[in-house]
Amino acid sequence: PKHLWNSRWEGYQEHRQGGTESVETFHQRKDGTTFPVDVISKHLWFGDEELHVAVVRDVTERKRMDEALRLTRFTIDNVADAVYWIDPHARIVDVNAAASEMLGFTREQLLSMSLYDINADMTPERWKTIWSTITSKGKLTFETRHTTADGRIIPVEIIANHIAFGDRELDCAFVRDIAERKRVEEVIRESQRRLSLFFNQSLDGFYFSMLDEPQEWNEDTDKDEVLDYVFTHQRITEINDAMLAQYGAAREDILGRPVSAFFHHDSEQGRLLRRRLFDEGRIHIETSERKIDGTPIWIEGDYMCIYDERHKIIGTFGVQHDITERKRAEEALRASEEQLRHITENMSDVVLEGDERGLFRYISPSFHAALGYKASDFIGKPLFDLVHPDDYTRVKRQYLLAALPEKGAELEFRCRHANGHYVHASVIGTGLVDEKGRRKGAVLSCRDVTERKNAEELVKASLREKEVLLKEIHHRVKNNLQVISSLLNLQSQYVKDQQSLSLFKDSQSRVKSMALIHEKLYQSEDFANIDFALYVRNLTGFLYRSYVIDPNIVTIVVDIQNIQLNMEKAIPCGLIINELVSNSLKYAFPSGNSGRICVALSACDDSMLTMIVRDNGVGLPEHISLRATESLGLQLVASLADQLGATIDVKRAGGTEYEISFPR
Repeated sequence: PKHLWNSRWEGYQEHRQGGTESVETFHQRKDGTTFPVDVISKHLWFGDEELHVAVVRDVTERKRMDEALRLTRFTIDNVADAVYWIDPHARIVDVNAAASEMLGFTREQLLSMSLYDINADMTPERWKTIWSTITSKGKLTFETRHTTADGRIIPVEIIANHIAFGDRELDCAFVRDIAERKRVEEVIRESQRRLSLFFNQSLDGFYFSMLDEPQEWNEDTDKDEVLDYVFTHQRITEINDAMLAQYGAAREDILGRPVSAFFHHDSEQGRLLRRRLFDEGRIHIETSERKIDGTPIWIEGDYMCIYDERHKIIGTFGVQHDITERKRAEEALRASEEQLRHITENMSDVVLEGDERGLFRYISPSFHAALGYKASDFIGKPLFDLVHPDDYTRVKRQYLLAALPEKGAELEFRCRHANGHYVHASVIGTGLVDEKGRRKGAVLSCRDVTERKNAEELVKASLREKEVLLKEIHHRVKNNLQVISSLLNLQSQYVKDQQSLSLFKDSQSRVKSMALIHEKLYQSEDFANIDFALYVRNLTGFLYRSYVIDPNIVTIVVDIQNIQLNMEKAIPCGLIINELVSNSLKYAFPSGNSGRICVALSACDDSMLTMIVRDNGVGLPEHISLRATESLGLQLVASLADQLGATIDVKRAGGTEYEISFPR
């Protein structure tokens, strides 16, 4: 406007001696828009005419560049990354605030440094290579290390950019501290290492199976079409050694194979399992599969779907192990149980299973035939309810012992029949324990032994009758022998001849020795065997009283082990002892000589016995032979020894000793 120009002109006139003037202002275009200008003016005289000369320059582009530079500087000063401007000689030209903060140097300190001062890995040769690369390609990203003011070395990532300002070239480098990223990467690497170690060393089989393309699986999906695609386009991409061993395969046999290869023997089962996996997202299953060579195997595994960010299925992950041996064991167990069930259902004995409290868990069908009850009526009820009251406490105690780990019981008791009477049962009980050794009950095998018990009672009654009869027989034989002995004694009173009297006395002692055996037998509960030590003491006592006048002259010692002899052995042994002890008492100690007689019987081994009769008297004359003698007593000893199947050894030193060995 005119008034503004007038004001400006007056100003020019006031300062016309001041030379040129430079101002920034705005001019208006013909279309009404304004634009910034830089005006350089000078006030002068041209002759007597006063003039004002001005040079006007449009600075729109410069202003735009200044604003962009200001914004750029503001941005660079406020970014988190450190920014360096570096000249071709590796000198630091400028830095932002983040650079100072990262390294701990002031801006002024950094501007006085070169790249070699802060980069622990930089050398002139390497810088030449880097500068050549960024000038030719415009940009370079690499990792290196920087040194902080306190001497720490930190890993950094650098994005180096080539910038040209006219004839000036700079490297504008964006530097980022990647210590945390390196730490995270190391953690990830360690985690991957451990995962890889676990993956490869695990006894379970691991695998990843990925689809060539992600697949939708929802209510709107044509699932049969997807399954068709899956069976030909889902492949094993990673597998561990344990899974290779399960299939007896090399890695190249498995990697890249489609799903259909594992279910070619039963593709329908494979489709059903894959459909279930995609429906549920995760499953635990047992499958019948084939090794590479066609051998059937059983696999148990956990399988899960892998999804992308759009929840499309991109693959599956599986953990599995071979359970073929377990399946064989289960099948063997099933067959064994079936066989056992068939046996128990067809045997006459009753098989029961009870828990640790004595409640029925299983009752075989023969229960009804044995006791008249329905097996189903007693499941869960106490088995002791059927036991006779007099047997109840004993049976319950023994059952509980049988139900303990590694314990067993064999017992008999009376059981109540459905019609009210009692039957005798013989039971073998075996304790049941779980895998931890805890008791869980018992299995009982029961047999009706009523007929056997009745037969045993008849046998016992018959045996009691025979025992009474045998006692009576032995008693009568003993009495008859005693009568004979008394008659001999009575008759001897009328005999005056000493030789005849001696014969009577010898016969009486022989009869007495046999009578003593029958006496012991009818007094004993055992009619087959006799306590031989007690018998010999009684026999030698009788002989001692019969032949010894002065008890202080001769003594008799009996040294016999605890040996039982039957009648066939006891009678001849008793008669032999009778003859030999009688001879010792009569002939070994003449003229009132004192002495000692010993009678011994011992076992040489399990099959032979040795009987010794020894005295320390005058000894047996040399001319007397046991097998060639006129002595009736010694002839009787030889005959009785033959009856026993015995051998006789006679020793004459220091008295007389007879050693008689015979089989038991």
